[in-house]
Amino acid sequence: MKKLLVAAIMVVLATPAFAAIQNVKVSGDITESYLNLSDFTLGDTALTSGLKKESDFVSQVRLRVDADLSDNVSTTVGLINERAWNAENNPTGDSTGYNNDTNVQLYLASLTLREFLYSPLTLQIGRQVFNYGNGFILGDGGAINQGTGNLQYIDQGLTERTAYDGVTATLDYKPLTISMIYFKNSQSLNSIDGLGHLTSGQSSDVYGYNANYQLNDPWSTVVE
Repeated sequence: MKKLLVAAIMVVLATPAFAAIQNVKVSGDITESYLNLSDFTLGDTALTSGLKKESDFVSQVRLRVDADLSDNVSTTVGLINERAWNAENNPTGDSTGYNNDTNVQLYLASLTLREFLYSPLTLQIGRQVFNYGNGFILGDGGAINQGTGNLQYIDQGLTERTAYDGVTATLDYKPLTISMIYFKNSQSLNSIDGLGHLTSGQSSDVYGYNANYQLNDPWSTVVE
């Protein structure tokens, strides 16, 4: 039975690849910022004096494409470039980490399946943003992020690279919505033998669920 179920799911996931595109939406944004920080160490006395004060211009460019393959199947792809102005002129291997700032990264890449197996269930698979409630526990946005991209050594708190590779299963029973999530927090391949086989590795996984209930009151109160 398990083999039949897995085979059925694989067929469902593979079939939309041959569907004609019904609708395409292209969007994006450009953000230009100026940072002037002084003694912004958050209590970390190990930071050098050079990191306690900075004055930088930062450019963030995002391009997003959403395509509907059918009534219930859609895809999302997003590209991003974040960099300090003209920082790519630093020599390769510069300790500031500014080099290669002209690189473009993939920050969104997901497939959405609506009414998957039955009507209330929506499945989103791939690189996506996990954001719930006010974002206190798991969120996206605001100058409180962490990243390892081009802004890591400038101000990683401003990065827009806040997506993870994972799966979201959403059950919509209006006014109640339940989301179950899984994503890879990190994964590394530590060593490969002479035959090209992986011999060791490390990974960190995140599991969770979120329930959202919309109350029918004049203030549109939400319990989450």
